[in-house]
Amino acid sequence: MSNDKNKKIFKFHGSEVENIIIRYAAKQHDKPDTAVIEEYDAKKDPEPCETINVQVVADFVTITYYRNENENSIIRRELIPSHSIEHIWVKDFAGTGSQPQSFTIDVVGQQFTLRATDMETLQQLIDNYNGKNNFHVTGTLVKGDGGFNSPWSWHLDPSSVRMAESSIELCDGTPSCVEDNLDYWLDTVHTYCPWSSKVVSINK
Repeated sequence: MSNDKNKKIFKFHGSEVENIIIRYAAKQHDKPDTAVIEEYDAKKDPEPCETINVQVVADFVTITYYRNENENSIIRRELIPSHSIEHIWVKDFAGTGSQPQSFTIDVVGQQFTLRATDMETLQQLIDNYNGKNNFHVTGTLVKGDGGFNSPWSWHLDPSSVRMAESSIELCDGTPSCVEDNLDYWLDTVHTYCPWSSKVVSINK
């Protein structure tokens, strides 16, 4: 991270990163029925500001420009419709890699947290939160909470998380069922696919 106080700070969901690039389809003003692919590059953004924070929230990707983030002094905010996003690249300070988005999932009154990196899955998770699909979560089980799924002692591998219309019954169950029989789930089932799962929160 740079210590240059005059250099812009880039953040993805509040975590400082090196750069963020968003590729999306934008309608032309003179041809509203025609869309062109545009690219937003935070490093090339000419807006004079202290911090640029990008977040995926519900139906939009928000780009917030701060004059002073500590004082919540906002210059302006831009919105890009989520359905128009083709891809988001997030470059962290260790190299190139996506900062996974976090979602709270409810399964018949029990909740767990997952992260996802696949862009199509991110959109489907957001759509699920907004009631636009009835898909359920599926992913590969890994031991440990992964740093985000406390108090459970397991988590889903973010790169494996997908949304499905149907799955085999073997991998269906509640979070506590997985917890109480963790060795069996890890060694035999491998995958968790709660049929009644629903996204109830998109976490910042």
